[in-house]
Amino acid sequence: MNAKIQSLWDALTGRAAPLWVVAACALAYANALDGPFVFDDLPAIVLNEHLPPASFTECFAAPAGSTASGRPLVALSFALNHALFGTEVTGWHATNLILHILTALALLSLARETLKRRGHERGDAAAFAIALLWSVHPLLSDAINLIASRSELMVSLAYLCVLLCLTKSTTDARPWSALCVLACLAGMVSKEVMVGAPLIAIAWDRSFLSGSWRAAWRERRGLHLSLASTWFVLAACVWASDRGESVSLGTTVVSAYESLCTQAGAIVHYLRLFFWPAALSIDYADWPVARDFSQVLPQALALLVLGVLALCRFISRHADGLLLVIFFVILWPSSSLIPLTGELVAEHRMYLASAPLLALLVLAVQRYLPSGALIALTLLFTPTLLMLTRARNEEWSSARAIWESATVVRPANARAWNSLGVAQKIEGRLEEAARAWHEALLHDPDDYHAHGNLGKHYARENDAARSIHHFGLAVKAEPDDLGLRFELGSILLVTGDASGAEEHLSLVLRLASESWEFREKAERRLARARQQR
Repeated sequence: MNAKIQSLWDALTGRAAPLWVVAACALAYANALDGPFVFDDLPAIVLNEHLPPASFTECFAAPAGSTASGRPLVALSFALNHALFGTEVTGWHATNLILHILTALALLSLARETLKRRGHERGDAAAFAIALLWSVHPLLSDAINLIASRSELMVSLAYLCVLLCLTKSTTDARPWSALCVLACLAGMVSKEVMVGAPLIAIAWDRSFLSGSWRAAWRERRGLHLSLASTWFVLAACVWASDRGESVSLGTTVVSAYESLCTQAGAIVHYLRLFFWPAALSIDYADWPVARDFSQVLPQALALLVLGVLALCRFISRHADGLLLVIFFVILWPSSSLIPLTGELVAEHRMYLASAPLLALLVLAVQRYLPSGALIALTLLFTPTLLMLTRARNEEWSSARAIWESATVVRPANARAWNSLGVAQKIEGRLEEAARAWHEALLHDPDDYHAHGNLGKHYARENDAARSIHHFGLAVKAEPDDLGLRFELGSILLVTGDASGAEEHLSLVLRLASESWEFREKAERRLARARQQR
């Protein structure tokens, strides 16, 4: 290799490496600071009755079913953002970007420390390539652009800090051990993915620091026991959380076995997006549920082979084995037996899980290809991935744009079509919105959201027959939705069907115990219906 090129590369990957990583993150997401609140942001932030918090304890609370429920550190970050920026979205996005930058720097530091301790000849260069390529990968954009996915950023930063502090504790035990436990605690109150961190920590100790299980236990028994004790905190958070119907072991929609089968196809899909990050989607509500492993046999066999290989390599003390194990352990809480019925598949789950895969690729290139290959590939792929990420950010620039993208990538996704219709309605594109809601019903005839939206649309258009038709189907699909019943009763009242209106409005009045404003409106209309009858 040319000596000047090598000299420039060494300078780039030395002390200046953190600055280049920060610059790459900033450049990749500079056009992602003005995107609106969308999707899970709405219940977690916009409709969050705990923002602004009425008391100090409410800073750690979140609405039932939202992404911050049972994750007090995430809820606290939302409370702080609201205090600083209100609903000005730029500040919220900037916070996510700062967390991403810190995570990229933690990854850089961890890779450097680990490779240095293993006596890696070109460790700084490999660490720099890992952190740089990871920081601009488009697959990470979902976690960064969707503010409600902040839990993924926070738990990833905590995960890496645990391993970094553990590594540094071998030379200065007291401060780094305390920081290690603190980082693990922060992760446990951020997201359930952290459950595997204490196990990965002792495996990391055995593979990279102590050389054996016995030595790891002898030298840092207290630290590992302290890390394991944070599981009690995680258990308390899970017990206190209310994730609604999005997480359930007793669901009749998806069983634990079906969830496990479905995740085989999902993980293979994640791997494809990692190597070819095209056709990304904000939502996978149409992902087919695999009722048996026979439906995903090729994917399941491929993952089984990869898992057995990872264990064999790990047992044989090879670094690549541990990296593959980490990949599976990170995905395990969200890609195993527990049915996450709200999101069986989600790209943000690959945010941290992609880091060990990227480390594997970089180390393989450095080991098996000529000395200049890593330089060439880093300089080639970094701008390519960065441009792809910026292009993906443009799709997050408006609610209509991101849902249009989702309907192109997942054309059978009824939830995406319904969300597109809502975004088009907000922009005043009423006819386009109606077409989007009809498209949603083509893929899911029982989508009560689309029926309800069409009911309101036709009510505005003074088409009472169609409005009643869609409201009726919406109530049939979701009989417990009092808002839909109220709308149906109201339109029936307008058309002179006093008996039908009274039936629905009286039920609304009987069940609507929390909102006095809602009850007052229902009482007035029910009185009119009884007068007409």
